[in-house]
Amino acid sequence: MTQFRTEVTPNPPTQKLSYKDDILLVGSCFSENIGSKFAYFGFNSMTNPFGVVFNPISIANILYRIVANKTFEESDFHFDQGRWFCFETHGDLAALTKEECLAKHNEALSKASKFLKKTSCLIITFGSAWIYEHIDSGNIVANCHKVPNKKFTKRLLSKEEVVESFRELIKNFELSAFNFPLLFTLSPVRHLKDGVVENQRSKSVLHLAIQQLVEDFESVSYFPAYEIMMDDLRDYRFYNRDMLHPNQQAVDYIWERFKESSIDNSCFKLMARVDKVRNGLAHWPFNENSDEYKNFKKKLAAEIEAIKVELPSIQL
Repeated sequence: MTQFRTEVTPNPPTQKLSYKDDILLVGSCFSENIGSKFAYFGFNSMTNPFGVVFNPISIANILYRIVANKTFEESDFHFDQGRWFCFETHGDLAALTKEECLAKHNEALSKASKFLKKTSCLIITFGSAWIYEHIDSGNIVANCHKVPNKKFTKRLLSKEEVVESFRELIKNFELSAFNFPLLFTLSPVRHLKDGVVENQRSKSVLHLAIQQLVEDFESVSYFPAYEIMMDDLRDYRFYNRDMLHPNQQAVDYIWERFKESSIDNSCFKLMARVDKVRNGLAHWPFNENSDEYKNFKKKLAAEIEAIKVELPSIQL
């Protein structure tokens, strides 16, 4: 039979994931998409404790800080447009006072450092190889926080810069006695503000860097989210109205490919039960006082309690 689309079959990762795993996800906004799926199905996970981060160097810097549990200091913060922020982190952690900003950052750091100690898989999503260097400090920033462009210089990372930063980070993990596999993905979100050609150059650098890390380390694997979006789906009907971000249908499809390749099939039955309960909780009855609905709620409550026995940390 003639095929009318290119189906992408992901290779299984170094270690398939299960409900026993603690999963840390960091990186671009696509990490949020996958992280929300882990949370939905009741996996013990943490996603972007310092907010969305797009470029690899800033992702590595955040991970170095988490590994060392290096607390933030007042000198790490800047004031502009009526708020305090840190160039290492997303605007979600900004605040109106320096004290509040400092407290928010160190609280997030404490939670991330504790979670890392029990992490059994780290999922990293690269978004863009274009970076902004703060002229005054010479540091690569994770977010410009709407500070004027004249305060930064923009350039494209090289493959070697990305590989070296993560090669050192992985060695740092090993020295710190963190023994977990790393799963890389390349965000399918297009950064067209940089330009169409420039976006492709950026994705190419990141792709080559990830491939080099996969070849260099047995603990590193790659999930082809980018290829699934570009080659398997390959249609604007799978994008949001901005024509840049995958829509929910695309995210759901990519998640299914991820589940098939990267999650142990022993989890599938429990995942289906969790999904059924969540759909049940979203159900709107025709008549709240009917016997049918009362029986439905009774069965649903019993199933929730049964699931909580198997997944004590789940929020339902």
